[in-house]
Amino acid sequence: MNKFFLVDTTTGSDIQELIDGNTIIALPNLSVRAETDPSTVEYVEFYVGGTHIFTDYSSPYSMGDEDGGGNYNPVAQLASQFSSVTLEAIPFLGGVQGTSYSIQLSAEEPTAVPTTPSPTAPPSFVNKFFLVDTTTGGDIQELTGGNTIIALPNLSVRAETDPSTVEYVEFYLGGAYVFTDYSSPYSMGDEDGGGNYNPVAQLASQFSSVTLEAIPFLGGVQGTSYSIQLSAEEPTPAPTTPSPTTAPPSSSSVIKFFLVDTTTGNDIQEVPDNTAITVSPTSTLRVETDPSTLDFVDFASADIPYEHSGETATPYSIAGKDAGTGNYNPWSFLAVQSNSVWITATPYSGGVAGTPLTVKIKVKD
Repeated sequence: MNKFFLVDTTTGSDIQELIDGNTIIALPNLSVRAETDPSTVEYVEFYVGGTHIFTDYSSPYSMGDEDGGGNYNPVAQLASQFSSVTLEAIPFLGGVQGTSYSIQLSAEEPTAVPTTPSPTAPPSFVNKFFLVDTTTGGDIQELTGGNTIIALPNLSVRAETDPSTVEYVEFYLGGAYVFTDYSSPYSMGDEDGGGNYNPVAQLASQFSSVTLEAIPFLGGVQGTSYSIQLSAEEPTPAPTTPSPTTAPPSSSSVIKFFLVDTTTGNDIQEVPDNTAITVSPTSTLRVETDPSTLDFVDFASADIPYEHSGETATPYSIAGKDAGTGNYNPWSFLAVQSNSVWITATPYSGGVAGTPLTVKIKVKD
């Protein structure tokens, strides 16, 4: 790594080279591009303030990746004010970590516009929320203040705006930024390439009375936000004593783990407990279950900060699959581990957790 460039995602052009100690203007149309030597590497990891932001597997290597048309995506972290944090990029080539590059970077709010404005943009509003079933794409219910929903892995939230088309809508949950949607319908998890809603991970876990907020923007001007209090509770367990005419829930179990090459989609080897394996940045793990088709499988590890809940589509893999192609996603945590890790997969069928399988894996150098 040898250089950073600040990029205008609207035009796709470099604004300036970023050097140590720079202060930028916090705007919603910024990204950062890293220049590597050689110009093509396997992938580049980006960090801000020590927090992993994104891993880009193709040139140009940018902090927000590019959309299907090759246009840079904006990076939300560059749209807010911050003071002297470390911007770092780490290249990898041939499975080996290269020399990282880092600078100190600050961001300040834009200078206030003159008090005598040119013709103002029309007002914009968010006036309703709807809970969405991402499996069917249909609305489940309108969300109003004080609603309690059932925490499930197939939920999103759609915001209704006035006018119906605005520039973009920002979503927040409990004061934490979740997502910015630049096209209608405005949803908290965006939509995949086929126009299907993506599920929102935060709605799959229990929480108590947090603020759900959406803020519209039109003509560069922030509109009137809309917020409600929202809670989520765990699904009610299925009855433990079935009626004589109802068959009891069938048991389910995880039988085996397999190491998978995401480039080909093929299994590399079975991974029993206490196995040492050789991995690459294109590796992932999948499980074999009984029965072969379940409601979903949860993956978790006690040794690294990782959890993947609600893997609903077979084959069940620890990093999920690309929504557009259905190909396995690589599990980036696996390629950077140097110690043994415990990984647990728990199956769910008929709303009931089955028999999990835990394996201890050692990643070879």
